[in-house]
Amino acid sequence: MKTAMLATAIAAALGPLFAAESFAGSKPVVVKPIIVSCFRGPWHEVIIDRPTTRMIDSLVGAGYDLATATAIGERICRDQEAVGNVERLTDVTVETLNLAPLYRR
Repeated sequence: MKTAMLATAIAAALGPLFAAESFAGSKPVVVKPIIVSCFRGPWHEVIIDRPTTRMIDSLVGAGYDLATATAIGERICRDQEAVGNVERLTDVTVETLNLAPLYRR
C-alpha cells in the first residue's frame, strides 16, 4: 500500500518532467515507473542503507545511465530524515530526480 502511494505521488510530481512535446514524426516518450526501494537493515540510523537492484534497474529503464541511477539511489536511500517517513522519501526522490540529468537513448 505504501509503495503504491509513494509511486503515485512521485509520478504526479514528476509528470511535467517526463512530459513529451509533440513533433511531427517524433517517437512518443514512454514513461516507465520508478520504483523506490531501499535496503535499510535492522537499524533506524542510516548505516548500510543502499538502493536495491530493482530501484537502480527502474531508474535505468526510465532513461538514466547506470552511474547516474546509482548516484540517485544512494542519495535517496541515505537520507536520514526519509527513514520511516514516506512523505520525506517522496520529497527527496522528486528533488533528486529534478536535479539529475536525464539522457534519452
